[in-house]
Amino acid sequence: MQENCSPCEAERLQRAVLALALDRHPARIHRDEFEAELGDTPEVADAIRHLVRARLLRWEDEELALTVPALVFDRLAL
Repeated sequence: MQENCSPCEAERLQRAVLALALDRHPARIHRDEFEAELGDTPEVADAIRHLVRARLLRWEDEELALTVPALVFDRLAL
C-alpha cells in the first residue's frame, strides 16, 4: 500500500482517482490526465495500482477504464 502517506490519505487518493474515473465515464482516462488532475506522485500511482488490484479499474494500454463492479457499486450508491 502507500508507504509515503497515512492510511487516511491513501484512501482519500483512492477515492479521488475513482471519482475522476466515474466522472469521465464512459470515456477512458489517459495516464497523463490523472497526473494533470491529481499530481504526478508516487502516492497517486499507488492509489491507481490499489484500485486496479481491487479490480475497480483496469488498464487498456495507457488508459484506465472502470470495471463493471465499480459501475454497479456506484449505481447502488452504498
